[in-house]
Amino acid sequence: MKLIKLKSALILALIIITSCKKEEPVPGGNATSCEVISSDIITTTTLTNRVSDPNIADYCITEFISVREGAGLIIEPGVVIEFSNGAGIEVGTYGTSQANSGYIIADGISADKITFTGASKTPGSWRGIAISSTNSDSRNELDNCIIEYAGGQELKSGLLGFGLKTAVGVGFSSALQSGLISITNCIIRNNDGKGYSCRKGSGLNKFFNNKFENNTEEAVFMSVNGFGKLDPLSSFTGNGFDGFSQSTEFAVLEQIADTIHTWRGYQGKYSLSVGLRLVYNTAELHIQQGTELVVASGSLIHVREGLFTAIGVGATGQQRVVFKAETTGVGTWEGIYLESTQDNKVINADVNGGGSKIHTGTSAANITIGYRFGKIGKGTVTNCNLRYSGGCGLYVRTTSPTQRGDLTQSGNLYYGNVGSNICN
Repeated sequence: MKLIKLKSALILALIIITSCKKEEPVPGGNATSCEVISSDIITTTTLTNRVSDPNIADYCITEFISVREGAGLIIEPGVVIEFSNGAGIEVGTYGTSQANSGYIIADGISADKITFTGASKTPGSWRGIAISSTNSDSRNELDNCIIEYAGGQELKSGLLGFGLKTAVGVGFSSALQSGLISITNCIIRNNDGKGYSCRKGSGLNKFFNNKFENNTEEAVFMSVNGFGKLDPLSSFTGNGFDGFSQSTEFAVLEQIADTIHTWRGYQGKYSLSVGLRLVYNTAELHIQQGTELVVASGSLIHVREGLFTAIGVGATGQQRVVFKAETTGVGTWEGIYLESTQDNKVINADVNGGGSKIHTGTSAANITIGYRFGKIGKGTVTNCNLRYSGGCGLYVRTTSPTQRGDLTQSGNLYYGNVGSNICN
């Protein structure tokens, strides 16, 4: 009960903090038709609410235009922008200087959101909004906006760090650099493709109180290093995947950055399409109660160094941590492999469908406690449901009586595993 009250207080505080700006509707102007924009924006331009009739767009963008040369595109509350087939906006960097980059500020209010829509009200009728990989301008912002019916074709070429159909996308360069955008209080809906994407980075400055509805692919698609951005007020309904999905751009397990990462069980789920690896002593991944992870075939959670915890609450219900195989069956993903000597814990969790692979010196299992190069892997596994493993429920790697993983376990339930409950 105390936890529920604390969460409610936190959400209320967040709503108050984000509701401080002026919320009065902005009256429309006297224009009766849209103003056409067909060329790049190279001087700072402000788009105003020109038309009072909300059914008539204020501006019609007919080409895929760029905002560049240091120019800003500033969009006021209540503005409706309609895009022709194939049209869209790139907020880009040209040359090596950040001064050559443009920026976008679309700052609506709840009573008068800014709308980016297609001339045809069908998914995929325009391209989308692209933030170039080298554009890390902190002013880039979409607040109280509606982005709908985009995703008609790849936002930009894969060679430029895009190569995806998405309503809003941030590029990622070969120099391991991504652009930056804040998305807050927005509705991203009815797009053909992904709602938001960044192929290898996160690309997110701020992310809060957004609704993703009826996008044909993943709601959010990016590196797992950005999964901590999920907030308590964002929601996901009717998308190809309702939550944060790991980018598939990584040929091997994605490396977690050497900082503290917290994944929280809010309204969205998480999807691991490739898997992840902790390799730094200072890296920590904490998966909190109520979190559900959907794990693709062949994926692995590998804790070589650092600290890993997955701690739920209760015997049943939504407050447990759930690792769920994307493909129903026995042994469809590799499982959780703990080699770190730190105090790793999996408590009140359901781990289903692991054990698809036998690693060197081990057996397949839902959870493995390793022993590596003289280092004793450590793990506490209590009150977990360990089910449908392609091997054992738990495996403790042993090379000699004194060289074996350090497992503390109790209260676990086992069902449908190919091998024994606990192996070594």
